[in-house]
Amino acid sequence: MVALVAIVAFCLGAILVLGALTDFRPAGTEPLTPVPPRNKEDEDLQNENIYSFLIWNIGYAGLGREADLFHDGGKMVFPGRQASRKNLEGIKGLAARMQNVDFLLFQEVDKNAKRSYYQNQAKQLSDTLSQYFSTFATNYKAAFIPYPFSQPYGKVFSGLLTLSRLKPEESMRYSLPSEYPWPVSMFFVKRCFLIQRFKVNNGKELLLINTHKSAYDNEGKVKEKQMIELKKIIIPEYERGNYVVVGGDWNQFPPGYREQENMPPDDPALNVPDDFMPQDWQWVFDSKHPTNRKMHMPYEPGVTPTQLLDFFLISPNVEVIASSTIDQQFEFSDHHPVYMRVRFK
Repeated sequence: MVALVAIVAFCLGAILVLGALTDFRPAGTEPLTPVPPRNKEDEDLQNENIYSFLIWNIGYAGLGREADLFHDGGKMVFPGRQASRKNLEGIKGLAARMQNVDFLLFQEVDKNAKRSYYQNQAKQLSDTLSQYFSTFATNYKAAFIPYPFSQPYGKVFSGLLTLSRLKPEESMRYSLPSEYPWPVSMFFVKRCFLIQRFKVNNGKELLLINTHKSAYDNEGKVKEKQMIELKKIIIPEYERGNYVVVGGDWNQFPPGYREQENMPPDDPALNVPDDFMPQDWQWVFDSKHPTNRKMHMPYEPGVTPTQLLDFFLISPNVEVIASSTIDQQFEFSDHHPVYMRVRFK
């Protein structure tokens, strides 16, 4: 028994030492370098004050229709290799059909992770849209994640990916408050914004923010801090006359949204407060279609609980022309893509 305890203690110590030596510790803000297009054609925007956007949490191509997840009460730790390949091909297929969208904001994109069989998904998506500028912000990086102990998660290198037809003037990773204390934080996501600036034809700028808020935050305290950080950034930008578009997976409901009828009453997702932003700011979402499904079971239409977590926030000088959720019956991810087309006033 003493020997067993010593072995367990040694293993735990070794894991902590490895975690400390390889801990991803990003600065508060870090400049990012976009990868230029390999196949760039001259811009041909029919109307230079009209732009389109797509947001999609692709779930590292591991959370398709057939999946459940141990984090959420299911059993699966890793998707099957065939399912992972099927999901990634489906994700790339939709991206290829979005060739006319100006900005695509993806979340949970792996670069080098055991859970996605070490595929560089960021590169594959960038190669699919080779005429776009590609910018990646790391938010999950660990040499070895020891849980679950029966089937360790292993290496993870993942983050946010923004593809843009226009050249960004500035790109930055902006760190957000963490949801876990040390030493647990060494093995969890380090949340961030991917913030970019783009020149528009009237001399103003578009501030575009790709976001993925904290997930396992039942009381919403961490998300509240992250939302305060967002507000500190975007309100001064609008006051300077710039356009602001924020999009991604918020892991909370937009103001005014009500849960679907099959959602558990104690679900931890919370609404963004109705008065969080000034009234002339607009939350853009398709209330008729959910964007996320629960992962405690494989997806069954009408049975698996669904909710709306993916949406846009736009400044008052941006006018919505169209917005819709692209319903894929959660075939390739536990999230649906959301499309928006706007006019800059």
